Amino acid sequence: GLVGVGGVERGRVREGRAGIGGAVRQLAGGDGAGRRERVQRVEVIGAGVAAAGGDGVGDVGVGEMPLAVEAGGGSAAGAEDVGQRIYALAAELFPICRSITGNGVRRTLDILGRHIAIETSEVPTGTQVFDWTIPREWNIADAYVANAAGERVVDFRVNNLHVLNYSTPVRTVLPLEQLKAHIYTLPDQPDLIPYKTSYYAERWGFCMSHNALEALPDGDYTVVVDSTLTDGSLTYGEHVIPGDSDEEVLLSAHVCHPSLANDNCSGLAVFTVLAGELARRKLRYTYRFVFAPGTIGAITWLARNE
Repeated sequence: GLVGVGGVERGRVREGRAGIGGAVRQLAGGDGAGRRERVQRVEVIGAGVAAAGGDGVGDVGVGEMPLAVEAGGGSAAGAEDVGQRIYALAAELFPICRSITGNGVRRTLDILGRHIAIETSEVPTGTQVFDWTIPREWNIADAYVANAAGERVVDFRVNNLHVLNYSTPVRTVLPLEQLKAHIYTLPDQPDLIPYKTSYYAERWGFCMSHNALEALPDGDYTVVVDSTLTDGSLTYGEHVIPGDSDEEVLLSAHVCHPSLANDNCSGLAVFTVLAGELARRKLRYTYRFVFAPGTIGAITWLARNE
């Protein structure tokens, strides 16, 4: 059996207001098939999959996990209910602009905390975690590119993938040719918006479909990124379900990507609902769920739990 959460499109969505797609519904078992399966040996694929333009690589781990759960309680109605709950939670998480630090992560953990008890940890900027260092905290209020008429031709409020994640603040006016040096596109997939990050190199930028960029007329454009990079902290959350044994099964989901349905929303939703289901069962092992930013979050948790 395979317990998995991961990207199907590796961090790309179509231009415009992105919607949460059928892959989450399929993952959630929303077709009501309600197959009754016992999982005795599973491969666990890390909930975070490296997205297009991301700084990290996908974390993959393989091991044995005895799962004391049967899909949907063995009934089509039960599977459909679980699928609907997973889908609804993923849809609620989808609009939030998350990153490896910041209020988007906190808001996400607050939402998960309405369903299961989440213990959050805040690790200050500058803290050494193995050979990494907690970066400054990033938050964003707005970002856009506007033409001479004041019309937003790139708008963070329409799709939060439009801004380079961790973009430094900027407010300036540039001719199109200079602006293009700060625009990221996918020429081979000209209708898609790439997901691009710059966690550890300070720069500003925008992402848009290649076709939309090509359609921009020459002229001057107003560029605004209303963001902050300040000393703060990295946030992660944990949920523990005690079993008869102190031996633990560790499940980790990334909580750092913005509006990407299958990376990270699906993993967060599946694990939250799974935790609720496991809490109603008598368990042999203790189960620990960790909701942390990709790479730096996992490194931070490991450094604090050697």
